[in-house]
Amino acid sequence: MSKTANWNYPTSVRFGAGRIKELPALCQSLGMQRPLLVTDRGLGAAPITTATLALLQDAGLGAAIFSDLKPNPVGANLDAGLAAYHAGKHDGVVAFGGGRHQKASGATVADRETAMRMLDALDKLAAEDQA
Repeated sequence: MSKTANWNYPTSVRFGAGRIKELPALCQSLGMQRPLLVTDRGLGAAPITTATLALLQDAGLGAAIFSDLKPNPVGANLDAGLAAYHAGKHDGVVAFGGGRHQKASGATVADRETAMRMLDALDKLAAEDQA
């Protein structure tokens, strides 16, 4: 039985031991040359995250990390994410972690109003799933 898998609903999620080495090629296949890794402060400083940043940079990608997220992202986090995305001239985002990281990654490239609606809708869906 394989210990790796792909999940594609609603976005592509890849997980499993060693899969991180696929990230540079995946970014390039999607046309990303300057990906922004979106995560929280704790994970942003973790060795796996800094090693992933180095992996992307060693592949010639202009990658950076945005890790100014609260456990439940608020408008200020989204504003900071948008600012980092535009200031770094990024052309895509990579959610590093789960849950809030995935929400914030999608919201990072949207305008603030759309991002807040998106987060509210995702929170409602999550609440319905738990009911």
